[in-house]
Amino acid sequence: MASVDDVGPGDGSELVPATGFDSLWRMQFGADVDGHRYTLEADVLGWDEECFLYRDGVQVAVATSPATFPLAELATTPKHAVGAAGREHRSDARIEARIGWFGMRRAHVVTAEGEREMTPLKGSWEYRRAKFSARQPALAVAGVVVAAILLLAALFLEVTQSVQWVTRADWFDAVSAWEYAAPVDLPLAANIGITLVGILAAAYCAINLRHRWLYSD
Repeated sequence: MASVDDVGPGDGSELVPATGFDSLWRMQFGADVDGHRYTLEADVLGWDEECFLYRDGVQVAVATSPATFPLAELATTPKHAVGAAGREHRSDARIEARIGWFGMRRAHVVTAEGEREMTPLKGSWEYRRAKFSARQPALAVAGVVVAAILLLAALFLEVTQSVQWVTRADWFDAVSAWEYAAPVDLPLAANIGITLVGILAAAYCAINLRHRWLYSD
């Protein structure tokens, strides 16, 4: 984890909840600590892998993953930030964050008594996934299996047709006489549909995979 010295002050901006498709890459997890509401946010598609910490809706710290936010040692909230975030805060707790390939690898509140997971913000895809899994665990597992099959099928169709297209191109014919015939040759409209299905299946698999990583860490 990053050291305390690697944690920079936040810019005092207000938290903007990530909902809908936006929450696929803007991960947000929350936890209540000593009367304050902390929200950890990370853009999992960002190259810089920055994690942002909000206290009572105001950004108070930023660090690069993997990061450790010592709550008692956070920089003072900017002067222009008002409201609950301006209250005095004393705590030995820290928030640990780490970004993985498919989302947050770790989002935990750690104290001398132990650690607990931060929970996904209401309205996010991660929240909906957790809610659906709790209500219908069997259907949730079946959904992952179906999504994985659809993803593999989409990859197979797209890859084989792409290889066929390459081997039939004029520039390839100039360097090699080999030509590949795809098992299935679909029209453009069908390929667009398969690509969209593959993207949705990949997103669903990623949401469930990052959930397993996060809560098994």
